[in-house]
Parts: sequence; C-alpha cells; structure tokens
Amino acid sequence: MKARGKGSIINIASRSGLVGVPMAAAYASSKAAIRNHTKTVALYCAQQGWMIRCNSISPAAILTPM
Repeated sequence: MKARGKGSIINIASRSGLVGVPMAAAYASSKAAIRNHTKTVALYCAQQGWMIRCNSISPAAILTPM
C-alpha cells in the first residue's frame, strides 16, 4: 500500500469491545484492543501522509439456531 500511495485496512472488532461483556472479559478486551489499534494505525498513516484508510467493523451478536 505504501508503494502505491493508497489503500485500505479493515479490521473486525465487535460491539463487545465498546460495551464490555461480564462473562467474557478476555474477548471484550481483545476486541477493544483491535478498535484502539485501528485508531492508532489510522493516525500513524495520516501523520506519514499516506492515503491509507484504517477502519474497524464492530458487529453485534446475532442469534442463530446454531
């Protein structure tokens, strides 16, 4: 991406990283870390003048028959 001068990084986080989950502290913490890392990388890319977008997707839990 750096060589082309543009690009996009997409990380998968979770709603759990925003609100926390009482019985899943490790999971929620790791998803919050992904969210923070995404922000940090976005700021770094901007500081370097690279046209690289960094985003995270935070889906909520979805009930399924499984």
